[in-house]
Amino acid sequence: MASIVETETTPPLISHHRKIVKPFFLNFYSELIKSIDLAKEKIWIATYVINIHFFRKWKKTTKLFDTICHKHKKGVDVRFIVDHPKKNRPNWNVNNFSVKLLQNEGIPVRMPKHGETAHGKIAIIDNYVCFVGSHNLTDGSLNNPFEVTIRIFDPRTIQEMIDWYDRIWHLYCIDWEVLF
Repeated sequence: MASIVETETTPPLISHHRKIVKPFFLNFYSELIKSIDLAKEKIWIATYVINIHFFRKWKKTTKLFDTICHKHKKGVDVRFIVDHPKKNRPNWNVNNFSVKLLQNEGIPVRMPKHGETAHGKIAIIDNYVCFVGSHNLTDGSLNNPFEVTIRIFDPRTIQEMIDWYDRIWHLYCIDWEVLF
């Protein structure tokens, strides 16, 4: 089995984990928040649904939102690609509300430009870890035992994901339009 090569710049999160690829189920949230808390350069997220419970501070998504906003204020490059469902479709209200909260914090959010569905669930943290899976950024999804997300430490795969995200961001997305 391959193991990750540790360097002086290897984040502490990696130093005690040897698997290059590891699945997460109900424990995905704790691993994601730890990784975001260690971010120094970038937090790039793509999600189908985001539901921030702004007034319920104990909710996982609210804690995630607060941590991401804190990192953004510290100068970390935070970006979101979020699906933009048609009006009165499932997720329309929660995505609009949550995106507005992110935009109010100065976090750029983009959506598909031609009405495609942005269904990928990806989080790229700096250049050292990437999460790919089925978890949306909702408390329901983060607490669902049927969701699974894979954490990847492989540098080549992470670079491919960074390249994909950057290409999608620039070529296939436009700035999010909040339509209330």
